[in-house]
Amino acid sequence: MMPQPASRNLTCLSVPPGAEGVARVRAALREALGNGPAVAVLPLDDGTVHVRRQWAAAAPDTPLESDDTAVVVTTSGSSGDPVGVLLGGAQIRAAAAASHARLAAGPGRWVAAVPVTAVGGLMVLARAIDAGLEPVAWPGVGGAMPFTPENFLPTAAKALSLCAADGAPAYVALVPTQVARLAGSPQALDALARFSQVVVGAAALPAALRAVVERAGVRVVSAYGASETCGGVVYDGVPLPGVTVSLDPDGLILVGGDTIALGYRAQPALTAETFVDGRFLTADLGALDEGVLRVLGRADDLIKVGGQKVSLGAIADAVRTLEGVTDVAVLAVADVEWGQRPLIVVVGAAPAPTILAAVADSLGPTRSDVRRVAELPYLPNGKIDRRTLVSAMEEH
Repeated sequence: MMPQPASRNLTCLSVPPGAEGVARVRAALREALGNGPAVAVLPLDDGTVHVRRQWAAAAPDTPLESDDTAVVVTTSGSSGDPVGVLLGGAQIRAAAAASHARLAAGPGRWVAAVPVTAVGGLMVLARAIDAGLEPVAWPGVGGAMPFTPENFLPTAAKALSLCAADGAPAYVALVPTQVARLAGSPQALDALARFSQVVVGAAALPAALRAVVERAGVRVVSAYGASETCGGVVYDGVPLPGVTVSLDPDGLILVGGDTIALGYRAQPALTAETFVDGRFLTADLGALDEGVLRVLGRADDLIKVGGQKVSLGAIADAVRTLEGVTDVAVLAVADVEWGQRPLIVVVGAAPAPTILAAVADSLGPTRSDVRRVAELPYLPNGKIDRRTLVSAMEEH
């Protein structure tokens, strides 16, 4: 017998950037968590190919797979097409409560500074609902304006003032790029140090950057997770309450427990392949040391150069610490002689010979090349837009 489509309605919510979008998503999320219509949170259609792919991933004209679905959120699509992820109300509530259970000061007031159309920003609003406190929206959220210390400081001041008045802890979720920009401003670091904790996710937080902000008194939590896990559910390597972490035989990270998505939107084959025995099979390699997870990088970041395995993430880590490097990404490019080789795309003034010497000292011969750019392309959720970067490198 064919499964019957769900009777629950799905509303596609077009989310403008800025505080208005935050308010819309918060209201729709509260209704969805209260058994109202399920909602697909999607960026305002600006005509770009990427945004249209996100709308297509939500499959607005296809019956919803499950009445347990509260939210459809699309993946970033940083290196491929976005897919819609079916998040249940129970899973969202469990992730929000687990986050507050782990954070030192318990439920508090959140600053919404990352896009609420992606899982990181969505879960900020879920935590705000769990805490019963109005979030404070940074006016540039979702791409309304570039993120700078100057335009973030008034938002931080407002949140801290409200918390001082009612005694609530103050929290903010950021991506590493935002942290790096704030780290260059003593005033911004002073403000961050007044938050109970700063949760950093979407990408790995470089150890050197973490050390800088922690020396300034900022209490940082590095979060690991995915859209399929209701966002970051592993804090500083330790799973949140109700979350499990294990490794498959190939070393890929499996996340299980109370926060795992119901599957993918209109993608039954991908759902069956990726969600195994109630656990989400990530594309990340990991190591476990007495229950503490260390993320080694994406499996597809390992390439073979003349038969030798080379980690693109390890190359990026080696370059990132060099003086004069402000940002870096490493791509795999085709090569007639070696099959593949790494292309190090660098922002900053560090000389190419210095970069290549640092990589060789750390990893041995990798056959890398260096390309310098003025800036790297980023998606609104803080991840490098690898598709755009690859296209730009191919054009040159």
